[in-house]
Amino acid sequence: MTQTITATFILEILGRPPEHIISALNQLVDRIGQEKGVKIINKKVHEPKNLKDSQDLFTSFAEVEAEFEDLGSMFVVAFNYMPSNFEIIKPEDFHMKNNDFSGIITAILLRLHRYDEVAKKITMDKQILENKIREILRDFPEVEKKLRERVEEQKKEIEKKKKKESKKNS
Repeated sequence: MTQTITATFILEILGRPPEHIISALNQLVDRIGQEKGVKIINKKVHEPKNLKDSQDLFTSFAEVEAEFEDLGSMFVVAFNYMPSNFEIIKPEDFHMKNNDFSGIITAILLRLHRYDEVAKKITMDKQILENKIREILRDFPEVEKKLRERVEEQKKEIEKKKKKESKKNS
């Protein structure tokens, strides 16, 4: 497939301080523009805004319009930079060989398998840590008692907050 693709996408970022967010978004867009087969046509980086319920975290986003040499370069950007939104402007219709489409599906499946592998490893690590904690707590019953008390306190606090929110939203 040799037709170029024009698309717009949105990159979002969260962090602090606000100046760093602007700088990071600009650097990210510049890095995307250096990818093989990618040309940045237009970008607009929006001013950071304070994150709701946070005093020192900020969020911002960049709207980017880019031209891609082919589907491969477009998918590199989509997979590696994970924009929150992606819209293809042109072409309106795609004509591709089944071999090209198979390559795209394979790339998607490969990425999904990697995520699945990471999720399984995290689940196993969590189980190992839980078992280790149980072993330690068996050796120190007074610590276990304090932890259980603290967990109960936290549950009560969460319930109070839920009730307060429920009343507030009514």
